[in-house]
Amino acid sequence: MKGMPEKLVKELKVGDKIVVEGILAVIEKVEFSNIGKHGRSKCRLECVMKTGEKKVLVRVAETSIEVPE
Repeated sequence: MKGMPEKLVKELKVGDKIVVEGILAVIEKVEFSNIGKHGRSKCRLECVMKTGEKKVLVRVAETSIEVPE
């Protein structure tokens, strides 16, 4: 069985769909930070889960996240 496709966090934009904790979510806001003292930029994603719950994720911009097919 194949895993879900993935996309780099830095390539995401408002309206994209992602999978968070196995639940579909739609991105409402994307913010990028500058490179910090640890040498990596971060990305803050505000999204609404399929269940209606709002969630904020902070990820390193160069990591990948699951997206629906």
